[in-house]
Amino acid sequence: VLKNGIRQMRDDLFYFDYGIQLFSLYPEAIARADWSLGPTKVPKDRRKRANRAALQSRFIATFFPNMRAHAYRVCGRVAAANGKIRKAIGFFDSALEAATMFGNRSEYARSLIDKSMILEGEEQQRLRQEGLQQLKELHTVLPEAEMALLQARSSKNATNDQ
Repeated sequence: VLKNGIRQMRDDLFYFDYGIQLFSLYPEAIARADWSLGPTKVPKDRRKRANRAALQSRFIATFFPNMRAHAYRVCGRVAAANGKIRKAIGFFDSALEAATMFGNRSEYARSLIDKSMILEGEEQQRLRQEGLQQLKELHTVLPEAEMALLQARSSKNATNDQ
């Protein structure tokens, strides 16, 4: 749609309209809500496309700094879905830093929750509680699939502790 809009621009209007593809949404769609469960059973070609789209979203975020937090968070999800946990933690840390820099509290809270989904122990609980508390203060909710996975992981950890 955006490409067609660019082609249909009229020269006599003296304005430019440009658009970018939302590459950061594509990797999320491929990794689905169960990205935190480790290497997914996604076919190799789709994982390659997700990695490429994540790379492109990071590149685009260099020109649009307010997109950085989301781009890094998505890259962290893709890395976790591919089983690269250290790399994912680095991306989530970058997302937290970018969200702090631009005052994006919602993205900061989502990054905390995402990072907590790949960690274990006390740190996991602390990050998760802080993220959920910030989302509550912002009157924001998680998508249903992510919330269900988060609750399932919380109950699993509770039974393991007993």
